[in-house]
Amino acid sequence: MNVDRIIDEQRKENDELEYKHPEENSEDFAKELAAFANSGGGRIIVGVVEQNGEISDLVSVDNPQQLEERIHQAIATRLIPRLQFSTTEHTYQGGKESWHDTTLITLTRDASDRLHGYKHENFHVIPVRQGSTTRYATGQEIADFYERGIRPGRADEITEDSVTDSTSLADALGAVAQGIIADSESQGEEPNTEANDEAETSEEIAFDHTEPAYYFTPTGTGDAVTFHLMMAPYQPHGFEGISQFVTRGEVANILAALQRYFNANLSQGQFTIAQSNGAWFGTGAGNFLKALAQDERYETVPIDYDLSRHHSEGAIFIADLNHKQNGQVILRARDGLRSEMVEQFSVSFLTEGIPIDNREMNAFLDETELSLYNGESIPMQTASLHATPEEIPLTIVDRVPSWIEEGWVGGIVCENPFHDDPKLLQDQISSENWDYFEPLITYEHVYCRLSDHHPMSEQRDYYLRQSHLQSLTQVQGTTPHLNASLSANW
Repeated sequence: MNVDRIIDEQRKENDELEYKHPEENSEDFAKELAAFANSGGGRIIVGVVEQNGEISDLVSVDNPQQLEERIHQAIATRLIPRLQFSTTEHTYQGGKESWHDTTLITLTRDASDRLHGYKHENFHVIPVRQGSTTRYATGQEIADFYERGIRPGRADEITEDSVTDSTSLADALGAVAQGIIADSESQGEEPNTEANDEAETSEEIAFDHTEPAYYFTPTGTGDAVTFHLMMAPYQPHGFEGISQFVTRGEVANILAALQRYFNANLSQGQFTIAQSNGAWFGTGAGNFLKALAQDERYETVPIDYDLSRHHSEGAIFIADLNHKQNGQVILRARDGLRSEMVEQFSVSFLTEGIPIDNREMNAFLDETELSLYNGESIPMQTASLHATPEEIPLTIVDRVPSWIEEGWVGGIVCENPFHDDPKLLQDQISSENWDYFEPLITYEHVYCRLSDHHPMSEQRDYYLRQSHLQSLTQVQGTTPHLNASLSANW
């Protein structure tokens, strides 16, 4: 882009170009950038003064870094979800000599694949660019964007959205649902002939990647610790599910609906089932369904380990939502795991900001007959461990095959280095937050994903590379839940 030529030719503002004075309100910058992102992309040239539609003067941007910081602050407080933009500095050397050496800044934002909301008088609206003006999108425009790919303000830009191909999507996901239900029924529920027939078409869709399906670890707490690779939302919002009784077959249907409406990554979802002196953890929706069958799961406990059967167990399953709303889904079940019924079962969501388009969410809730409380901003409790490789070596219990490449190691089950030495963790966590993260030290075994994979045929020495901890208790009301995203290397 030739800034000098744009100015010399006195180009008018349009749907891709805006002029701003450096001292204009930061919120206006945020709103214009959101409008460009929503409508197809554009740029703001900062340092240009207009009068009666004509460029009348240039004003130098004295502190570009300060301007950029002001805009980022406004984005953080006004936009959901946040957006990024690129900044370019330019010194004018065009045809008007009196303006020479004026420092101008260009803020550029490309089109986004989702809509960005702007907080206006306690309501979130959708700014869009139409010609040289910025307005707010109508409900129909928002619907057209998600259904047909028509960008608000630019009705001539229509793109095909493969997600809206409902026929092929429904067919594929129907097979997925029946496959999970058939797997669930094989564990002891009443068979469904029609479901088993349909399941044959879903063989190419794999949910389980771990052998065995889950791992047992002695633990001294009933709090669940999962080992999922967590997102780090800027503005986390939690939608807590309302507990109810369901069968394992209904759990399978709910999992399939999550894939149908949110493209949930069920095959890489992580789960944990915990009681006061024992826990199991594993990967995959199918393995999760198998693990809900308590009798089979108890057979994995070592003979010499005294595991008293408790009336209460807590099951957690986390999966990513590969969807415009982003975020993760958390399934929770407590009690009743010895029977056909899964008691106190609920589905909760953790999203980046408040979802602007809730149609898929509403359709999912209608189909599954689930309910959610209103979304609330969640003050996430997080912690990271910083240590050198020499400080925390790892002792291997088992190596987990890579789901990306056959014959390679993708993760490890190892002895928990914090179990025998809690001080490793305590030294880097404030005392007032310790209760959130203490459950990790009770697990004797943990799962770590490998930063670099290697062939199964090679023996390696491993060390803990990174530890990111997130308390998800507030996403699910009072259910204690810690996620430990651990990575190892060799």
